[in-house]
Order: sequence, then structure tokens, then C-alpha cells
Amino acid sequence: MTDLVEPERYRQAWRSRRERVLVLISFIVVFCVLVEVWPDPIVLTVCFAACMRAAYRYAAFRCPRCNEEFMDARKILATWPRSDCAHCGLPANTLPQD
Repeated sequence: MTDLVEPERYRQAWRSRRERVLVLISFIVVFCVLVEVWPDPIVLTVCFAACMRAAYRYAAFRCPRCNEEFMDARKILATWPRSDCAHCGLPANTLPQD
């Protein structure tokens, strides 16, 4: 039988993954708007750095089952976005089974 804490741990992990992708998309949208509205090099550099940090956080998400990186860092551009773990094959947003 699965421990009652385990499904909640998976829910928190998938929630974190969704939050990370939303932050990444938000920073990309803000960056694109700033390029048009306020093309100051310092502001754009800071926003670009924030985009890179958000992309790193999203790519560094760990699978709740195997605790390996969900995406294969060596093939990130070829496999983004992933719907299953690159290491154990766990589909995204699934909970542990009994």
C-alpha cells in the first residue's frame, strides 16, 4: 500500500513544475514586450537573465519518482516540452498507484 504522504508529494512536485513553466512564459512575454516598449540595454539584460534563470529552474525539475532530472539536459531543445520523465518514463501529472 502506498504511504498517504506520497500522493501529496507528487501533487506538490507537479504543481511546482506548472509554476516553473508559467514563470518562464511570463518572463519571456515581459521580455518581448520590453524589447518593443522600453529597449534599454540594462533593463533588457536583466530581463534576459531572469528568463535564463527561469529556463534553468524549469529544466532542472526533478521527477518525483526517480529524483532524476525530468528532462535530459543534453537533449533539452530536441525534447522540450517533455510529457514523461527522460529516465523512468513517468508521465507528467500522474500520481503513484496503489
